[in-house]
Amino acid sequence: ARTAVLLVLTTGSAHAVTTSFWTVTTQEGFAAGDLSKVSVNSGGTVLLAPPMEQLADTEELYIWSTARDAAGNLFVGTGNNGKLFKMSADGELSLLADLKDPDILCLELSADGKRLFAGTARSGFVYGIEASGSATPFHDTQQRYVWDLAFDDDGRLLAATGDDGHIYRINKQGQATLLFDSPETHIMHLQIG
Repeated sequence: ARTAVLLVLTTGSAHAVTTSFWTVTTQEGFAAGDLSKVSVNSGGTVLLAPPMEQLADTEELYIWSTARDAAGNLFVGTGNNGKLFKMSADGELSLLADLKDPDILCLELSADGKRLFAGTARSGFVYGIEASGSATPFHDTQQRYVWDLAFDDDGRLLAATGDDGHIYRINKQGQATLLFDSPETHIMHLQIG
């Protein structure tokens, strides 16, 4: 046993070893490594990642949006095929609606939880979706993207859009007025409060 240890030490000391240092500061740099239980944001900052558990597989390329109702059902808007899934509180996944637009970028439930609204990419439609899965165009924003949806204090639906950076206020009949015309190209998020 001593000979083996001595042989290893001798062999190890025969090779020159140098220390090298390098600095990684970008998301791309960290992506070259094997990350475990951490995430890297677009600025290159490493953060502890929340625990992840796969609940279901939609078999879609992207999940763009989610919404949860009072009964614990999770609605999942996907892309590139415009499929809307419903995962029940007990974990059963089913296809709720298949929209004509390729990406469902945002979801918002009505105050009573009986109707789901979906904002889409490519045609910029807002769809109204019933509990049965019936989906009908609710409003055409005449924009390419509906990035976010939210209800104001009066129960009117607001839609944040792009390519022209507009916010629309949509009444219960699906008719809209331009609420805000931004100098920015895209309005990505709405915060009511």
